[in-house]
Amino acid sequence: MAGEMLRITGGPAAGKQIPLGGEFEIGRSAPGEGTLGNDRELSRSHAKITRNPQGQLVVEDLGSTNGTAVNGTRISGPTVLNSGDTISLGQSTISVTGGAAQATRAGAAIPVDPQATRAAGAAIPAAAPPPPQSPAPPPAAPTAPLASSSPGAGAPPSPPSGGGNRNLIALGVLLSIGAIVAGVLLLAGDDEDKADSAERAVGAVYTQTNGENENELLVYERLSDGGLKVQQRVPTGGSGGKQPQPGCDPPVDHKCPHLDAQNEVVLTDDGRLVFAVNAGSNTLSSFLVAPTGSVERVQTIDSGGGFPISIAVHGDLLYVLNTNSENIAGFRFSEGGELTPIPGSTQKLTPQKAPLARQIGFDRTGRLLVVSSLTDARFDVFSVNSNGVAGPPNPQPSASPQPFAFSFDPRNNMIAVEVVNDMDFNQSSNASSYRVSSSGRLTNINSVPTKGYAGCWTEITSDGRYAFIANTGGPSPLGAVVSTFRIAKNGRLTFLSKTTPQAGAFFITDVALSRDDRYLYVVVPLTTPGPLAPPGEAPPANSKILTFMVGTDGALTKVSETAATESAGMSGVAAY
Repeated sequence: MAGEMLRITGGPAAGKQIPLGGEFEIGRSAPGEGTLGNDRELSRSHAKITRNPQGQLVVEDLGSTNGTAVNGTRISGPTVLNSGDTISLGQSTISVTGGAAQATRAGAAIPVDPQATRAAGAAIPAAAPPPPQSPAPPPAAPTAPLASSSPGAGAPPSPPSGGGNRNLIALGVLLSIGAIVAGVLLLAGDDEDKADSAERAVGAVYTQTNGENENELLVYERLSDGGLKVQQRVPTGGSGGKQPQPGCDPPVDHKCPHLDAQNEVVLTDDGRLVFAVNAGSNTLSSFLVAPTGSVERVQTIDSGGGFPISIAVHGDLLYVLNTNSENIAGFRFSEGGELTPIPGSTQKLTPQKAPLARQIGFDRTGRLLVVSSLTDARFDVFSVNSNGVAGPPNPQPSASPQPFAFSFDPRNNMIAVEVVNDMDFNQSSNASSYRVSSSGRLTNINSVPTKGYAGCWTEITSDGRYAFIANTGGPSPLGAVVSTFRIAKNGRLTFLSKTTPQAGAFFITDVALSRDDRYLYVVVPLTTPGPLAPPGEAPPANSKILTFMVGTDGALTKVSETAATESAGMSGVAAY
């Protein structure tokens, strides 16, 4: 199976191709190309690729911190690799290509050069012409049937070269037919491979229903073409929460179907645990993730306050934002997902005009916690000590009114989205970047319009080059759009593009990138105005998830969406 290549499709070394010979070691301390472009999320000695006695390629994790996955499944021992398999480790994704396996997968018995048969209409080399022969003597006059072909029967002997010529021609025809059949089988095999590749699960996406009677975690298989397939729905052990939200106050019952926040569902960096809020029952739920992406609920625990809407995770620390009680509370969690409250970690937010804090999040160091306060044009910053205990809030002004959500780039710059004015449907929101000091001071770098209404959700690529912001849309003529920004090394933002307004999406909300940054998943909690419209003036609303492919320039192209069969109110999204 010689001739395989490793094609790096994601991460710092994306685009490189590495020929495989002997053993290939991967890690921060590995020689040559093994660092994968200095992927900082690799362990020093992360994994290795070798050949087994049968000549097959085998990948083995070397006890790395974040693990190694093949086709989205975390491996626990040596795993045989086939052409087309995807290896995920650190920030990088690697595709195995080439090799003799491609020439034999069709099952052809005759060795065939694929290049001579793959292209439609390609000429197939004919058998070599026979050598020139002496002219055959004229046949005997047909005066009577020949009784025997033996020389003694009076018939002239047949030239021996004539039979050999016919045999060579027949052999050439058979070889040509064999080559054609092998070529057809190869093409058919390629079509099957493409179909299998398009449907192969390579990861998972998680969201919640925010069901008022019973909240559920929805688990989707993430397919290699970006599509999603429902895999599982698991009760959280709690209930979703519905109350009036900014821009979402139904006239009949005043219960907004979805949670108006960021990070209602979060995933640990290694993909082993999922956490979700249950705003209606004031609880948190933890789930253990199997190698297939499916989950098992571990625990449901009191959130330490009222109406939990956002979760922050760093290492084994978890903090939750309880918006109605205006406080945060801390927990530690085990490898199995068991949550334990941290004594002394509960802190009140800076007094607000209204309880409309929208998100909690750790910075990259894990030593600072940030909470956005929508109605007060402010971020509360909390220092976290070595015991995981948060101190009192240090309020910092936002660059624009109504700060909603934020993310941190690899250089620890904070990229936030600020609504500006939710009462003006023609008003664009702002994306603002901030420099963050070790003491928690925020210094605005620049602010740029999103060119969309009610920008509220953020996501940043793992290499820190691009930021995506979801603009809610709603009744605004600007529509439900996702904006793309380039992030400079100094943190400055530049607007690049935005999607077209999304049909069948009255609101768009939470966003999450796949771990290879190839696809962006966007939640649609309301396909129509539904409960926000006067009774009888809008069809019932449902929920769905949109899939966008991320271009090399950060531009987004919609490629698929799930069926709009879930009830209105889907909240939060996390992808792996």
